[in-house]
Amino acid sequence: MRPRTAADLALLLYPTAPLGTRRWNAIVRGVQRDLDMLDHLEPDFERLRGRPPRYIIHTVRSALQPLELLALHAAARLTYHRCSGEVQVQRRALQRLTDWAPARLQPVLKVGLSDLGSRRRSRETLNMEKAVRAWADGHPLRFEYRVPGGSGTWRPNQLNIYLIEVHPQNLELYALGLETSFHGAVRTFKLSRMRALEVVQAESYDIPETFVPQQVLGAAWGWWAANQWAVCRCACVSGPTPPTASKRAVTHI
Repeated sequence: MRPRTAADLALLLYPTAPLGTRRWNAIVRGVQRDLDMLDHLEPDFERLRGRPPRYIIHTVRSALQPLELLALHAAARLTYHRCSGEVQVQRRALQRLTDWAPARLQPVLKVGLSDLGSRRRSRETLNMEKAVRAWADGHPLRFEYRVPGGSGTWRPNQLNIYLIEVHPQNLELYALGLETSFHGAVRTFKLSRMRALEVVQAESYDIPETFVPQQVLGAAWGWWAANQWAVCRCACVSGPTPPTASKRAVTHI
């Protein structure tokens, strides 16, 4: 954990508090009193010299096992490489993982934060932001999609996203879920092939308990997904596959 001032900690605890106001000053004074008390109670607590003083607790309360650290760091770095535009979210995630890492690893991990925001925002970046928002909030995602090798026509789709998954071979991001505008079945869609995305706020859905990701991915991606389900996945939703899931779930890779 890196050293922080009382104001730094106040901002983390009260991110919406108006800065420079009487209320903000009262919050900082309250945090400062807590820090003074902690200085007497916590043996690993240290007050660093300077103006303003900074504080640090040397004991790592959220220490990760080595394989836990590797899995979380790999997932965060994969998102960093696939989606270059969501700078603040990536920075917070990577910084949190860095704080949890052993002290000897922190300098090299921090180097990975240095170029955040310097790269061009890709279509996949913009699409991921809306796709994740739709998935997390349970709203359908409406978009246009063109399948390679098909007619070349952009076709409208509306998807209830059940999972956002990383392909185990090409490391591209895919949205998997129930397509309701035409197919009425579970389909996979490559995020970078979508355009004109819109989160349908007026509608909502639930992920069915019968949805099993492995079954659908096995049909869509073949042996790789069936026998070695992607290690670095964006997230895992445990649950089950509707009977409509079959080899028709495949989209061209």
